[in-house]
Order: sequence, then C-alpha cells, then structure tokens
Amino acid sequence: MDKSQERKFKPAPSPWKNIRAQVVFSFARANHANGLPQGSYSDLEASAPFSDPEKSGKFEGGFSLIMIVRYLESPVAKFEFIPSDANHPPYRQIKVSLPDTPEEPFVSLDLQPIPLISRPLLPISTAYVPMNLEIVMPPIPQSENWKENGLVGSDNNEWRSVRVDIAGKTGVIKVRGELGDGISFPELNWNGLWFWVDDAKMSCMNVGE
Repeated sequence: MDKSQERKFKPAPSPWKNIRAQVVFSFARANHANGLPQGSYSDLEASAPFSDPEKSGKFEGGFSLIMIVRYLESPVAKFEFIPSDANHPPYRQIKVSLPDTPEEPFVSLDLQPIPLISRPLLPISTAYVPMNLEIVMPPIPQSENWKENGLVGSDNNEWRSVRVDIAGKTGVIKVRGELGDGISFPELNWNGLWFWVDDAKMSCMNVGE
C-alpha cells in the first residue's frame, strides 16, 4: 500500500510563506521563581528529558508571548471563530478545546472593541523588531498512534529553531475570559489589553532555510 494513503493527516513541511491570517496576541513577563506553570507541557512532552529541569536547566523567566492565529488560508486546516457585529475585531469570542471534548474549552476569551484604538491602523512588522524572535523547540516525542491522533514527533533528536514573521496593521482590544485550565494549556492571568492584526501576512520557516 502507498504510504501516503496510510496517513490521515496531510504533510505540510516548512516553510509556510505569506499565509494570510488574523492574529491576536499579548505579552507578559514570567516569574522565574515559580518555574513553568502547570500545563506547559503535554503528556508526551512531560515524559521527555527536556522537561526535567535537572537535565535541561532551570527556567530563567523572561518575556512570554501568547498568540492565537485564525488562518484565512493554511496548508493544514481552517479555524472558525465566533463572529461579532463589530468590525474591529470581527469576532467576539475565541474558544479552544480538544477534539474529543468540544463542550469543555480550555481557552474561552471574550473580545471587546475599544473606541478609537481598536481599528487596525498602526503598521507592524516583526522584521523590524530589534529582538531575537526565534522559537527554539526541543525534540518532541511521538505518539504510538500518531496516524490517528496527529501527535507527530520530531524526525530526530535535534533541537530546532523556527521563525514566525508577521506583517500587517494592528489595533488594541480588551480581552476577558479564561486562558488555560492548567492541564491542556497553562492557566494564565492575561486579561486586559491585547493586540490584534487584521489580514496579516505570516511566514513560518525553519531557521537556516
């Protein structure tokens, strides 16, 4: 049998270039004294050596980023957000849940526009940010049933770096709700002001490509 016919999920290798999307994101500074919050690792990742601070080192803290992307086009899938009567932003709620428990979202955010500043007028491009925005990822273990559940691991034991570039126009919105449950995603108190980028152009690629 053709191996490609055995796969339930279509391969989508790097790079992804100029993918159209809508993005909401916010920054926070993590407290290194408390270590990584519960839910930072999935079950597979929690069993890997890099999740053990005795082997990979203690969490040093620093700035953290939470980013939710609605892909308007994607080589993998399309995402549905709950629409809003307002245009800025065009959706009023974002929910994220596991495939087998759609009625129990572990992320449920309410988005509210702010007069004058929610309209995306400010140009933004991560290409001009004077910081290293590479996302460094350890080798990920693979599920034994990856063909069914999509939990695909790394091809080897190498650490990899990925860069996500975003360009578009941004506005500011007010966000309330539940961000994480401490199991499927860290329970974070990031209510407040978030940025959103309308009709963003995103590129995702392995560093060095």
